Amino acid sequence: MARAFIEALVRTGGMSIWSPGPGFGRRLPTAAAELGVTGPRVFDLQIALTAIEAGARELWTNDRGFVVPPGLRLVHPLDD
Repeated sequence: MARAFIEALVRTGGMSIWSPGPGFGRRLPTAAAELGVTGPRVFDLQIALTAIEAGARELWTNDRGFVVPPGLRLVHPLDD
């Protein structure tokens, strides 16, 4: 059921699935060290860097602690 939903979003909703590019395994720990990101927030950084590499300029989340690297604008969609 989830697979069909995702496939429909890709096929008819204009969704794309992003994957980290080559060399990401080296860029992620480097960026984490430069930004002082540790622990579970490394996963935020992984998402954010993948988004940037895919051409995103903003990322929407309601997570107030989400790590935002330079080059990405964070939007809290539930704010007024």
